[in-house]
Amino acid sequence: MNLGTKSKTTPSGLPAAGWWRRVVAGVIDNTLNIIVFWFAGVVMASVIGKVVWTALTQTIIDVREKVGFGSGAIAATSTGNVQQQLQDLLDTYRASGTTLSDFGDMFINAYINNLNLTAVQALLLFVSVIAAIYFVIYNQIIRIHRKGRTYGDDLVGIYTVNENSVFPSYGTAIVRYLCIGVIISVISAIGSFSSSLTDLANGLVAVVWLVDILLPLVDPHARTLHDRIAGTYPTHPDRFGFALNNQSSSSVSD
Repeated sequence: MNLGTKSKTTPSGLPAAGWWRRVVAGVIDNTLNIIVFWFAGVVMASVIGKVVWTALTQTIIDVREKVGFGSGAIAATSTGNVQQQLQDLLDTYRASGTTLSDFGDMFINAYINNLNLTAVQALLLFVSVIAAIYFVIYNQIIRIHRKGRTYGDDLVGIYTVNENSVFPSYGTAIVRYLCIGVIISVISAIGSFSSSLTDLANGLVAVVWLVDILLPLVDPHARTLHDRIAGTYPTHPDRFGFALNNQSSSSVSD
């Protein structure tokens, strides 16, 4: 058995990408994903937090008006901190003379009515989600089709090609990126049907991840499991002193 990747090639004779290069590329791409989704999460949390806090403040004001508090107390509520808000809410409940259940219903109904997104806030949420998703699609699918490489691959000098040394089609790139996730999702779903299957499913998920990561060390063409499923091959043509260019499986303008 030929362990390692140094002497391995693609079917068309290009040198296979080294295992460590692929690991480093994967770490870079995953780090970029984390940064992008973290930034998107910060924006979303800021917007949602603003909406929730504004609704809470207005709800306390509305409820206090219903139980007859004066305008001065109401005005103070609108600028209060968290501790002040909670104290106002407690004072309002005590003054309402209602049961906790009735007061809770009144508060919840008012709160739901005050949960409103402005057009700008809705746009920020939409753009944050779409931008984060598009980054992953662009890096893992569009770039694989057009350039044969993700950002991480680019930094370490490796490409993904088919058996003819042509960059994968969009369909192949999608299968390559999603197949492991689909397999793991199916296994996890089966495991969720019964507690007796949960441990087995978790073990199988770990095995799938390990096989995908370690398979290049024993595969004849240094392919991962997702490469084998999609029919793609990792290559490091720079070892021969050149890079692959304009090898998309369709026109470069796609």
